[in-house]
Amino acid sequence: CASGTFVRTRPGRPDIRCAEGDPFGESVLLQDPTRVDTVTAVTDLYVWGMKGSEVRNVLEQLCLTQTKFLRRLIDGVHLFDGLHERQKELLCSAMVLEHYSDGDVCVREGDHGDALYI
Repeated sequence: CASGTFVRTRPGRPDIRCAEGDPFGESVLLQDPTRVDTVTAVTDLYVWGMKGSEVRNVLEQLCLTQTKFLRRLIDGVHLFDGLHERQKELLCSAMVLEHYSDGDVCVREGDHGDALYI
């Protein structure tokens, strides 16, 4: 919500009190468009809304942009030179951006290694 507070009610679950920055309606993006919560304003409430189809379209465009960036990144890594186009696409889809702050340890000698970082 943009401002205000609201309560999310769902049968069989405790009520959830929410405030600025908390979303509602997200289940219709991934599942059946039937609402699963009742949302009731507790104070004056201002919300921004987007149709599910618009959210999915924006997310799809972001994924395409990210995939193009990752593809350029992978094309610059000689380790992957022998891979076919489809294999490189699969690599792109498996990559996840991780953030480390100044001074964070990314990997530590002796830790179990289960990931490649670029």
